[in-house]
Amino acid sequence: MKRLIGLILLAACSKTPPPPTPIPYVTVVQAQIANVPLFYEYIGHVEPNQSAAIKAQASGIVVGKFFKEGSEVSENDLLLTIDPRPYQAELERAQGLLAQNLATLRQSKDTVERYAKLIQDEYVSQLDYDRYLTDALTAEASVQQSSAEVEKAQIALGYCTIQAPFKGVTSKLNIDVGNYVPVGGDPLLTLNQISPIRVSFFVPEKNLPRITSLHHQKTLKTVVIMHDECIEGDLFLINNQVDESTGMILLQGLFTNGDKRLWPGEYLNVRLILEMKKDAILLPSQAVQIGQEGPYIYVVKPDQTVELRKVKTGQKENDQVIVLTGLAPGETVVLEGQLNLYPGAQVAIK
Repeated sequence: MKRLIGLILLAACSKTPPPPTPIPYVTVVQAQIANVPLFYEYIGHVEPNQSAAIKAQASGIVVGKFFKEGSEVSENDLLLTIDPRPYQAELERAQGLLAQNLATLRQSKDTVERYAKLIQDEYVSQLDYDRYLTDALTAEASVQQSSAEVEKAQIALGYCTIQAPFKGVTSKLNIDVGNYVPVGGDPLLTLNQISPIRVSFFVPEKNLPRITSLHHQKTLKTVVIMHDECIEGDLFLINNQVDESTGMILLQGLFTNGDKRLWPGEYLNVRLILEMKKDAILLPSQAVQIGQEGPYIYVVKPDQTVELRKVKTGQKENDQVIVLTGLAPGETVVLEGQLNLYPGAQVAIK
């Protein structure tokens, strides 16, 4: 029996010890320092700076088109003409009536001047003189009326020529040359000013106090993101009222858009730049893990062991995140391989 127990103990003592736990390999990154813009980000809608629905103010046949649809035109460029002949005839009729009334007025004034001398010598009765004076006043009123008719006819004739009210890009023409157009009908075309151009976005009212406070100090920048590129403009408008039904307020940024990269109707991400945070500590977002108690990172110590650090993060910038507390510049942080780590674990760096 003693011999059997000895054999068992001997076998146990000769058992091979378990292999050591392998050291996990990790990828690391160093915390960087940079000046980073702090911003609010929203969805923006591109709108023309000015837009005009061009309608006919004179009825008639469209007889001329002088622009290429979808092209840019300058202010006062000729766009369309409406048959001017009826309006030209009306102007000439009004001018003729004015000339007739002017002649009558001259005659009436001459009569009044002649009889003003005769009435002093009592060659003319006061009643006749008053009648001549009334005729002169009536003729003067007729001249004023005729002058107004001439001006009205000139305005109507001017409406036969449709010009661009500002520099902009034309739309498709909604009626072909040769068709009749009524006064105030459907728009013949739309003219949009896209240089400069506006981007509208809505901001929650809780963000408004900070925005207005900073806007009073300086002109805030607005940046739109297009194909991973940033286009910069200025905050142009803070609307005068919060929408009670949504709790949002309209803001607009103004962009020069000289290269016409922004086009009305587009939806884009827009950033309202508030201020620059100097010497911000940045880490790739991948390095920050989320636990039950919030975000944390693994910091690699000089002895190749890791320390779990709770951190407070701020704004994200592309694939980077600002670390507000819990990390010093230059410290080494685990970027990949956090899955098998625990506080004090030994690591090997790839």
